[in-house]
Amino acid sequence: MTKYLDCPQMAGHTGIRNIKMIKLMILVVLLALILLPATPAKAGPHVQPGTLTAAVSLSNYDPGETTDYTFYFILGTDWSPGGEMRIVFPYLFYSSGFTWQSCQYIHAGSTTGTPETLNLGFSIPLSGDLVIHQTSGSTLPAGTTVILKFKGIKNPAEAGEYTINFSNGLDSGSYTLRLPSSPIPSVAFPISGDGEIRAYNPYTLESIPAGPCATGSIIEFYPDAAEGWYWDRWTDDASGSSTSDFRKQAIITRETSIGAVFLDTV
Repeated sequence: MTKYLDCPQMAGHTGIRNIKMIKLMILVVLLALILLPATPAKAGPHVQPGTLTAAVSLSNYDPGETTDYTFYFILGTDWSPGGEMRIVFPYLFYSSGFTWQSCQYIHAGSTTGTPETLNLGFSIPLSGDLVIHQTSGSTLPAGTTVILKFKGIKNPAEAGEYTINFSNGLDSGSYTLRLPSSPIPSVAFPISGDGEIRAYNPYTLESIPAGPCATGSIIEFYPDAAEGWYWDRWTDDASGSSTSDFRKQAIITRETSIGAVFLDTV
């Protein structure tokens, strides 16, 4: 007669192994959650706190002319009610015809990139700067694009390059005007080495090709190196960036060249 013997010791070992296996599986799942790259929950520019992407467009780029100015800037941090954005000119910009025309914004979470009306105020203190007051009643989150239009700003009398600075105490940036010029808004992506520049609208996520584009077009771009190559640096209008600026933004108001250098790893 065959007898089947219970083996409580063996059963205990099996239970211990099962518990260890469960713990290992839990650990693997937790590590996967930590290491997998986060997927953005919404559209909007990928911004670095403290930075402010800015641009300016004019209706007339001739020196000495009184013209319309449009200011664009992408916030790097939240802009709360009561905050100020100071726009500093290297020349006397005010004229008797100076007036506010419109103010719009594209919310950081927009998936259409469509501007909406925004209520802000402005003042011109004794310093001669243009100060924009955040009076909308709600916080504008990082990644929001603000578009300000003014009439009656006087261009400097002499031809040359003029850098306009922007700062709200948290973010700062600048844009250099070139007078005279007849800018045709377009973007080019020259490459040195083997790779590509991937450019897209950060709100709609639509790809943006090289060529003509609308004034004020907002793009986000990053380098995509070919196998065996690596991205080294940005050049042309994106030059001066550090390796931490892997993903950047630009607002196109003139002919713009965004170049990248790729180096062979061998």
